[in-house]
Amino acid sequence: MDWRRFGAAFLAGSTVALSGAGTLIKDYFPSYSGYVWVPVAVLVFLACAQSLYASRPEKRNRVVVETSLRIFLEVTGLSRLDSVRCLLWIPDPKTDYLLLPACRYVPAEKEVSLKRLHSSEGIVGLAYRTQEPQVEILPLENFPTPEDIQKWLVSKWGFSKQTTSSHLRDDRRSYCAIPILTSQATPTEVVGVIYCDTKQLLDHDEVKSIMETAVKIAPIFTHLLEPRGTSK
Repeated sequence: MDWRRFGAAFLAGSTVALSGAGTLIKDYFPSYSGYVWVPVAVLVFLACAQSLYASRPEKRNRVVVETSLRIFLEVTGLSRLDSVRCLLWIPDPKTDYLLLPACRYVPAEKEVSLKRLHSSEGIVGLAYRTQEPQVEILPLENFPTPEDIQKWLVSKWGFSKQTTSSHLRDDRRSYCAIPILTSQATPTEVVGVIYCDTKQLLDHDEVKSIMETAVKIAPIFTHLLEPRGTSK
C-alpha cells in the first residue's frame, strides 16, 4: 500500500468533515462555540500523522500545510473576506535572512511568484524579526489608487519597484502576519510566518477579533514546522 497517498486521501476527507463541523458549530450553535476547537485539534492530529508518511520527512509536506491553512482561515473567519489569500513562509535552512514559501496560496491554490523573501522586507519580514503579530490596513482616503499602494510597498516595506510591479498585488487593503514560534527552544525562534491579505477593508473590531483567534491557533503549526526532537 502507498501509505503516503492513503494518508493524503484520508486527511483530505477528514478535512471536509471537520471543517464543516467547525463552521456549523460557530454559525448555528454559538452557545457551544468553544467546541469548535475539537475539530481543529483532531485535524492537527491527522495532519501530524499524515506527515509521517511523507517520502522525504525533512521536507515540508505541502498537502498538510495547505490543509492546515484552510482550517486556519475557516476558524478565524478570514475565509469569508473578499478574495482572501493565505500563505506560510518558512526560514531558508541555508541562511538566516531569507524566507521561502512552504506551499501555494490558499484557498486559490495558485503558485507564489515571489520565490524568496528577505527578512528585511514586508509585513512578513517584520513579524519574523520582531516575533510579534503584525497588521496593516490601507484606508481609501490615504491610498486611493493602486499606484499609491505600490509606492507604499516600496517606501515602507522595502520592496524594489521591480518586485512590486512583477510579484506583488496592488489591490490588497488589509494585511496580517502571524509568527509561529518554537515551543521549547531558548531563546525562542521563529519557525514560520502565516501571511494573509484581502481586498476587503477591515475595521478595528474585525481586526481585533480575527487576530485574537489567529494568535491562539497559530501554535498548532509549531508541531508541523519544528525540527524533530525539539518539541515535547
